[in-house]
Formats: sequence, C-alpha cells, structure tokens
Amino acid sequence: MKIAIISDTHDNIPNLRKALELIKDSEVLIHCGDLCGPFMLDELKKFQGEIHLIFGNIGDPYLTPIRAEKLDINFYRNFAELNIDSKKIAAAHFPEIAKAVAESNRYDLVCYGHTHIPEKTKINKTQLLNPGTLSGRKLSKQVTSSFATYNTETDEIEILEI
Repeated sequence: MKIAIISDTHDNIPNLRKALELIKDSEVLIHCGDLCGPFMLDELKKFQGEIHLIFGNIGDPYLTPIRAEKLDINFYRNFAELNIDSKKIAAAHFPEIAKAVAESNRYDLVCYGHTHIPEKTKINKTQLLNPGTLSGRKLSKQVTSSFATYNTETDEIEILEI
C-alpha cells in the first residue's frame, strides 16, 4: 500500500492541489500539521482515500476539528498512532516529539513536520521522516515544496518535490 505524507501546507492551495494530483495513487494521506485555515480541509478532502491530520502550531484550534469531523477527516490534536497495512505508524508535528517516539522502537514509521526541511533517517528499526513543507515557505535555506510517499510492502520512502 502507498501512503502519502505531507506537512506545513500553510494555506497554499495551488501546491496542495499539485500534490493531490501527484499522490492520487496513494490510499492513505497523513498530514503532519500546519494546515492553517480550516478552509484548507475542503481542498484536503479532495483526496479520495483515508485522511489523517495532526494540528501543528499554526491554525484555528476551534474550527479545524469541527470542520474535519464534518468532512470525515481523522483529526488528532498533537499525536496520532495508526495501524495501516500491518505497519505501526505515528505522526506528530514537532521533531523533538517525533524523535523521542522513534527512539521507543515501537513503530515502523514516525512522521513529523515543523522544520520545513525534508529528512529521512533511521533510529533502530524505526524510520523517521519529515516530508518537508508543501507550502515552499522559507524558514531556512530550504525553499522547495516537497512531500513524501511510503510503501508499506517495501518499507521504502521517497521524498518528492513539486
């Protein structure tokens, strides 16, 4: 099974639309936070598969969960534990939390965002992944828009740029 992982969309509708076109063969979408405005959920819902969303540190903490529920989007405030295709997957927004979770060695994949820098590493048996920012918003030297895919059958991660 193919899982798409995105993060830090920061209200960038054109880039979200581009990413959704590129991941249409994925069955599950994980968003690692900073979607921002609740109106972005309407765009996110155009993904045809199962959607899991972490809040992050920027956005509307009151309207986002209400809108997500109405759109049948799985919303987890700060942390998600998922079992997908026999893989244990965790998602958080902040790298410090994700790294600590990965060090527990309880998961196959731990995803996070926040830094806007794509990165994949391995801690013991756990793959730790930041798909980068979908918005392309510069917080560091990284200015490209990126996302990732994870293949549950091969355990391969691919980081892709828009």
